[in-house]
Amino acid sequence: MKSIVRLGSGSGFWGDALDPAEELLREGDLDYLCMDYLAELTMALLGAGDHARAARLFSWLHQWRDHDGAYWTGYQWVENIMWPEEKPTWTAGAILLAADALTGHTGASRLLTEVRLTDSPQEAKRLNTRQFFVQP
Repeated sequence: MKSIVRLGSGSGFWGDALDPAEELLREGDLDYLCMDYLAELTMALLGAGDHARAARLFSWLHQWRDHDGAYWTGYQWVENIMWPEEKPTWTAGAILLAADALTGHTGASRLLTEVRLTDSPQEAKRLNTRQFFVQP
């Protein structure tokens, strides 16, 4: 067993670029690289109006897609294996939401990328979530 394990980490934080993660992969002499929140960052970029960066980030994510269509949680660089061996549904859910936000495929595509405020009391009353579940 190795006495030293080299970890790299990246997170989809606002303002982050993909270049550092790619550089870590090429030159970091890493055993493990952990990434998170990248699908969520895709939606945040869309919400901020930066479609080009959102599309680039989303395209980069697909290298972690398995032959069955699911997405891996992590990747172990030195041994070239996926680690841990799990493909959770929350990862798939985030990917699907980001794909829909990019393509506008469903009526919910702007759910997490657009905020709509109203000054109209009637519109505010109509948008009250209780109205969707309780008959007046």
